[in-house]
Amino acid sequence: MSRRRPFVPARYSGWQPRVAMLVLMGLVVSSGALVATAARAETRVRVGALSTISMAPAPLTAVSNGLFAKHGLNVEMRWFLTGPEIIQSLGAGELDIGIVGNAPAISALAAGVPLKIVSVGMGGGARESLLVRVNDPAQRLEDLKGRKVGLVAGSDAEMFLRTQLKARGLKFQDVTIINVKPTEQPAALQLGQVDAVYAWEPTPALIVVKGIGRRILDADEVGSGSNAIVARQEFLGKHPDAVATFLKAMHEATAYNRANAERVVDQLQERLRLDRAVLLDAVPRQLWYVEVFQEDVQLWQAAADFLYEEGKLRKKVTVMEHLDLAPLERALGATYPLAGRALDRYKYPTLRRP
Repeated sequence: MSRRRPFVPARYSGWQPRVAMLVLMGLVVSSGALVATAARAETRVRVGALSTISMAPAPLTAVSNGLFAKHGLNVEMRWFLTGPEIIQSLGAGELDIGIVGNAPAISALAAGVPLKIVSVGMGGGARESLLVRVNDPAQRLEDLKGRKVGLVAGSDAEMFLRTQLKARGLKFQDVTIINVKPTEQPAALQLGQVDAVYAWEPTPALIVVKGIGRRILDADEVGSGSNAIVARQEFLGKHPDAVATFLKAMHEATAYNRANAERVVDQLQERLRLDRAVLLDAVPRQLWYVEVFQEDVQLWQAAADFLYEEGKLRKKVTVMEHLDLAPLERALGATYPLAGRALDRYKYPTLRRP
């Protein structure tokens, strides 16, 4: 019976440690790559946005199309009904970035909330319109002299109306302003409580689709209507690349939305629960973009001056002191603000109507 010889390791030749080292190096490199990838993917950005036709589409698309994830961002979207709620959450450190209207952004800056405007928040002047009843003889703003106009007092709508009255040689006192909430404006116009309303979408679309009234003017005459994307200064200081990446994804989302407006209608119908006919009227009046133009800066400053003159701000605000466009420049490789206005470069979306 043969005896089984015990296993004796081969004489040390140096290859085992080298192989082991290569294996370990491979593991280290692979692990490092995994950690780096995980670190990028785990860059969390808490974003607050309004559930409006102007501001909701870009973040909705960036999430549904995987644009944030593609750029290594873990974006936590939170939806709000009003801009002041977003500002409050930013001030409390519960959000990193907010997409709000001009008035909440400027008011926050005047109040000392540590924010920076990093981009426009989508808009388009055509999203705000002056409407009268269907059978009203008024065809121009001048025809409303001595009559009642319903709007949200202290809002962009009031600022635009003041600007347009002045451009026509009229005074703000030439019309009687009635403070009316957006949800109450269609009924107020229909019942004759006001002779006209100056409103933002979807209220004008609701009024038109229901046969209550018709548009006679919109804010495109004043400007493209910018809104604002703001970032907490602390977050911006620690994560400038994350802010730049966020803006890059949003830029891609706005481009997609302008080319695929029907998809936006589907998204908003699901998100806002609005009639499709209303969205078909309202969506073509939205100008989605994130690049900053000279006109946008002028509109922000006009909003700041208006709010101060109305006693809404404790102090004057010089908007240029509160801009940080470096993340946008890193994201898109341009120098901002760009000359001119957004309408020089972008067009309102078009829809294939049923």
